[in-house]
Amino acid sequence: MPPADALFFDALADSDDTTPLDIALARTLARADPERGRAVGLAAALLSVVRRSGHSAVHLEEWSGQAFPGTVLTLPEASVWAESLRASLAVADADL
Repeated sequence: MPPADALFFDALADSDDTTPLDIALARTLARADPERGRAVGLAAALLSVVRRSGHSAVHLEEWSGQAFPGTVLTLPEASVWAESLRASLAVADADL
C-alpha cells in the first residue's frame, strides 16, 4: 500500500465513528487493488460505518463531496468514485 494511502486510512481510524474492523476491512480491500485502493477502501469503510446505522447500501451520489463521518476527509465525486469501483477487481459487479 502506498504510504499516502496508509496515512489516509490512519486518518479514518482516528474517527470516533469507525471501528478497528472498519479500518481492517478498508485496508484489506485497498491492498487487493493497489491502483484503486483508496477508492475501494473508502467505500468499504463507509459501508461498514453506515451499516451500523441500519443502512444496507451507500449511495455514492448522497455522500459525494461530504466529509467521511467523524473526519474532515472529503469523499470523492460520485461519478469518479463509481468508475474506480467498477474498474476494481476487488468489487463485485453491482449497480453503482
